[in-house]
Amino acid sequence: MDDPTLGEIGRRLAEMASDVRDLPGRAEYTSDRRGLDYRFSELGRDLEDIRKRHAADFQEINRRISAELKEAIAKRQSWRQIIYTGLIPALVALLAILAQIWLRSGGK
Repeated sequence: MDDPTLGEIGRRLAEMASDVRDLPGRAEYTSDRRGLDYRFSELGRDLEDIRKRHAADFQEINRRISAELKEAIAKRQSWRQIIYTGLIPALVALLAILAQIWLRSGGK
């Protein structure tokens, strides 16, 4: 006999009725839902403000990186100019002097 008794059925119905009474009513649910929707819309506006603020920050960071990159390129080019205009001619002149000394000494 696995069938529940009338007392058991009554107890289960009382538990279900108690559970149903604990559920929020339609007006309560609607009010809570409106409150949640309002809070979510506020969060959405706040997030949009944060995105805009960070977009400006990212643009500033990109501008700084570009400026530093241009400076680095300029420094690198200045070192190249020093090498091409100063070091290489000095080496050529030194080689010419050494060649003349070698030739004057008889090539030995």
